[in-house]
Amino acid sequence: MGMPVYSLRFAVGALLFACVTALAAWPARAETAPSIIVEGRGEAQGKPDIATVSLGILTQGKTSAEAMEANAKIAATLLSQLRERGVADRDLMTIGLNLTPDYVQDKDRTGAPKIAGYRASNRLSVRLRDLTKIGAVLDLATAAGVNDISGPTFGVADPQALQDEARKKAAADARRVAELYAQSLGVKVGAIREISDNTLPRAVAEPRMLRGAPAALAAAPPIEAGELTAQASVTVTFDILR
Repeated sequence: MGMPVYSLRFAVGALLFACVTALAAWPARAETAPSIIVEGRGEAQGKPDIATVSLGILTQGKTSAEAMEANAKIAATLLSQLRERGVADRDLMTIGLNLTPDYVQDKDRTGAPKIAGYRASNRLSVRLRDLTKIGAVLDLATAAGVNDISGPTFGVADPQALQDEARKKAAADARRVAELYAQSLGVKVGAIREISDNTLPRAVAEPRMLRGAPAALAAAPPIEAGELTAQASVTVTFDILR
């Protein structure tokens, strides 16, 4: 026995209604606007206005107190003279203080090593805001008893200003590259859709280092500060207008 005509019509109508409803609920597929992604790079150079030197003091003594006392005496003299030269307390930092025993072994090497004395080491970081004083400070340190000198390393007191200048150049470079491509392809650059900063946390300077004992540094060539370079990189997505 076949299905009644009115039932068949009702079933077909319900199916058509369901299909229309589903199509209406389906989101319309939006056409993605064309875009271009470019990377811009920028550099900014500046002359260093600060220098940092590391001054090491190594002393020995038969007892720990003797080694530390000799070290403290040299350090006190050095700090006093640095302050007299105009170095502020904020630019002086102790970055290492150590006391270690010196061991000797019996000639027959049968017994345990014995303590023959002690060695005290102290390292001071000195930041100089007047680069013309570098040579004088190294001479002063040598005369005071410093026997290990490292530096100088150069920097700028306001590295952010140099980094910001590099960022500006990177942004301009990204715009330039986008315009170049657009002109070549017969389109126009529209609004910025996205920006991604790829810049390192801070400017990277090329250090010029001298390291060794004062006697070796006495014959070292003149120290040139040169230039510091900050680099920046940015990725920019532009809309394309046809």
